[in-house]
Amino acid sequence: MMILAALAIALLSWWLLTGLVLWGSRGSPMRQRLAMAVWSVGLMVGLSVHAEASRSDTVVASLLCFLAVLAVWAWQEAAFLVGVVTGPNRARATPDLVGWRRFWRAFLTVSHHELALLALFAALLVPSIGASNQTGLATFAVLWIMRLSAKLHLMLGVKNFYEEFLPTRLSHMASYFRRRDFNWLLPLSVGAGLWMAYALWNLIQGASQPSGITFGFSLVLGLVILAVIEHVLLFLPCQPQRLWSWALRSDASIIRERIG
Repeated sequence: MMILAALAIALLSWWLLTGLVLWGSRGSPMRQRLAMAVWSVGLMVGLSVHAEASRSDTVVASLLCFLAVLAVWAWQEAAFLVGVVTGPNRARATPDLVGWRRFWRAFLTVSHHELALLALFAALLVPSIGASNQTGLATFAVLWIMRLSAKLHLMLGVKNFYEEFLPTRLSHMASYFRRRDFNWLLPLSVGAGLWMAYALWNLIQGASQPSGITFGFSLVLGLVILAVIEHVLLFLPCQPQRLWSWALRSDASIIRERIG
């Protein structure tokens, strides 16, 4: 029962947080500034709560670690979508940009964001050293790996871009995407995700650990399962972004026209 509760919490938290970040990154400049202010407070609170809760192995501590790291993650997502932390390259890809040159220019569109992720991981890693509860660090690691894999897939080519997630101000990034029915990274990504899920399940079944640690592993397992599903959905002719229709605006049609 505890495992099912953890999986449900992971699913609902991921859905709600994604929607709130998308909603805050759209609309008037005032809404965006207010959203960034709220998420910035969430970032500071999240780092503090994680540092304290990681010292305990109770169920409540694991839940606090998980939610605290989600707040930290929400800040970098919002900063990216609002355009505060992206990269120095804001030029669109040209037809002659191919191979490693294309990859490098694409990286420069998000390089500052990648550095921010590295800094946030370090901020979570330091208090996690020697801590009894690693739920928060594992949560961030899974989200980071999932995001990096998704970016590589967009570069290599996918069927479903989730272009509605990109505000118009970031439409230049879509020019580096490719539309394909399949790429060679998909089986590797799905295989790695399934392996992580299997490893976490074995840890959850361990009888020697506190119930709080089991609960924490279950929360992380929920994110891994979602990551695998999200990767598969990149190649299916569906529109899962409708789950967040309440948070999205119609400016996605502009981006869709520019993808090519």
